[in-house]
Amino acid sequence: MVTSKWKAILEVVYYAFQPIVNIHTGTTFGFEALLRGYEEAGFSSIHQLFDTAYQDKALYALDLSLREKAVNNFIDIGLIHSTRLFYNIDNRVLQMPDYLPGNTQNILSRAGLNPGVIYFELSEKYELSCCKETIDILHQYRKQNYHLVLDDFGTGYSGLKSIYDSHPDIIKIDRFFIADIDSDNKKRVFVANIVDMAHYMGIRIIAEGVESVREFFVCREIGCDYIQGFLIQKPSEKKEHLLKRYTLIEELVSNHKRIPKDRKEKLSAFLDVIPPIHISVPIVEVLSKFRENPELAYFPIIHGNNEPLGLLSEKKLKYYVYSPFGISILQNKTYGNQIRYFLDKAPILEITTPLEKILEYHAKERNSEAVIITEDGRYCGVLSSKRLLQLLYEKEITTARDQNPLSKLPGNNIINEVIAKKLHGGLADNAFIYFDFNHFKPFNDTYGFRQGDRVIILFSDILREARNTPDLFIGHIGGDDFIMIVSLEEKSFEQLLQKVRKIILRFNSDVRMFYPKRDIENGHIIAMDRDGVQRSFPLLTVSAGVVYFSHSIREYGMMNFSRKIASLKKIAKNSPQYLSYEVVSDCVVTSIRKDLRDVA
Repeated sequence: MVTSKWKAILEVVYYAFQPIVNIHTGTTFGFEALLRGYEEAGFSSIHQLFDTAYQDKALYALDLSLREKAVNNFIDIGLIHSTRLFYNIDNRVLQMPDYLPGNTQNILSRAGLNPGVIYFELSEKYELSCCKETIDILHQYRKQNYHLVLDDFGTGYSGLKSIYDSHPDIIKIDRFFIADIDSDNKKRVFVANIVDMAHYMGIRIIAEGVESVREFFVCREIGCDYIQGFLIQKPSEKKEHLLKRYTLIEELVSNHKRIPKDRKEKLSAFLDVIPPIHISVPIVEVLSKFRENPELAYFPIIHGNNEPLGLLSEKKLKYYVYSPFGISILQNKTYGNQIRYFLDKAPILEITTPLEKILEYHAKERNSEAVIITEDGRYCGVLSSKRLLQLLYEKEITTARDQNPLSKLPGNNIINEVIAKKLHGGLADNAFIYFDFNHFKPFNDTYGFRQGDRVIILFSDILREARNTPDLFIGHIGGDDFIMIVSLEEKSFEQLLQKVRKIILRFNSDVRMFYPKRDIENGHIIAMDRDGVQRSFPLLTVSAGVVYFSHSIREYGMMNFSRKIASLKKIAKNSPQYLSYEVVSDCVVTSIRKDLRDVA
C-alpha cells in the first residue's frame, strides 16, 4: 500500500523515454523509461528517492505504482507492436517484505500487453547475489517470459558474477566505457572483449551513452547490437519525438563503404531458413514438429517481433521421450509452456557481421549446433556447422587465391580490404609501415631473378618473425614492396619504431649473404641503370615509411593515405636510418620527417 507521503511524490514525478535503436539500421528496438521530476519532489537524485523508499520499506509499493505509470506512458507512444519497454528495477525491491510475484502480470493484463514486451533493467550498482532468494526471484521473472537486462555493466559489483547469476538477455555497457572510445584503446579492447563474451553466450549488447559519430562507428565496428544516447535522441516525454526508425543511422551506415556490397547476398546463400518456434508454444507441440521434420536436429526459438532467443535441440528432449513418464512430465503445466527450460543459447549475429567473426564465434562456442543470423534484429536463418565449414573452405580458397605465390603473404585484394577497414572504420591508434627495397633492380639484373626471389623470401620471413601480436597485419603488395599494419596505443609508438628499426638492420645485414665476397668488400656492385649506363650501386637495403594516426581517421581517405605513404617512402630512402614517419592527429600532421635517431 502506497502511503500518502509517496502518493504525493507520485503526483510529481513523471517519465521521459529514450530510444534504443538497432546499430545497423536505426530501427527502434525499445524505449527506456527514465524517471524525471524527482527534484520537484524534494530529492537531489533518483538514487536518493529510492534509498529513502528503501529505508521506509515502501520501495516495492512505490515501484509497482511507477511500473503502471511507465506502462501507460509507453502505450501512449503508439509503438507497442514494434518496440519494447525498458524499465529500471531497483534490485532491492526483491528484498522488500511485501514483495509478491504476479503483480506485474496484473498491470500488463490491464494494459493488454504480454510479458515479452518488458525488459527489466537490473543495475550492477547494487549486488545481485546478496541472497539466494534474490536469484530465485530473478529466475521466476525469466520463467514468466520477462526479459532481463544487466545495466551499468563494468561499474558495479563483480560484473562477470552478475552475468552468471542473472543470465541476462542483454548487457548494457556503461557510458564510462563508451565515452571517447574512438581515442582510448583500453576502452575499445575492454568493450570488444565483453561483446565477444556476450555473443558467445547468446547475449546482446547495448552501448549506452553514445554521443558522437566516432563513438557510434567504433561501437558498430566491435559488434555492439544496439545503441542509446544523445547521438540518437535525448530523453523526451513528448511522443512526437519518439520514432519508429531514426534515419541518422541509415545515413551513417549507407555512407560507410567498408562493408562489401555482396556480403549479405553471399551469407544469405548459405543460410538454412528453418521455421522458428515461438517461445509460448507448448513442449508437446514442439515434439510433434520434430516428428514432422525428422531431418531437423533443432529449431530456432523466437519471441515478439521475430527476435531469436536460442535453439531448442531434439537431443534435449530425448531423455523425456524415452523415459516411462517423460511425456506426462512434459504435459504437466509446470513444464508444458516453458521452452525456456530446454533452450540452448547460441551466438546471435547480424547478417552484416564479417565472416571471420562468425567463424570465430562458432569455433569458440563448441556446444552450439549453429549460429543464428538476424537482419535488423529479426530472425532470418541459421548457419549450421556444415554450412560454416563450407564457408570456411570457400574463404580459404579465396585467401589462397589472393596470396602472393612467392612470399605466401596476403596480396593486394586483402591488403586493400584491411586498409579500407582501418580508414573507414573510424578507429584510432593505427600505424601503417610501407617497406621498399633500395636498388633491387640492379641486384636482380646482376644476379638473376632466382637470387631476387630468395631476397624477397628472406624479408618475408623477417616480417613473419616480427609478428608477435594478433593486431599486426603483414601483406605483400608485389615485387619488393611490403606493408605492415598494427593497432597500438600512442605510448607504444616508439616501441613500434624500434621494432621497425630492428627489421631494417636485420635485413640490411642478412641480405649480404647473397653477394659474392668481392662485392661485399667493395661495398657496391657495377650494373646498368635505367638508361643503359653502367654505374656503381650500393648494396641492397630496405626503407620504411611510417604513418601513425593517433585519432579517428575516417575523413582522411584512401587518396590522401596513398600520397602520404608514398612521400614518406621517398623521404626514408634518403634518410641515413632508412626510416621516416609522421604522426597524424585528427587528420592534421603534427610531426614531420623524423628518423629513428630522434627517438632512440
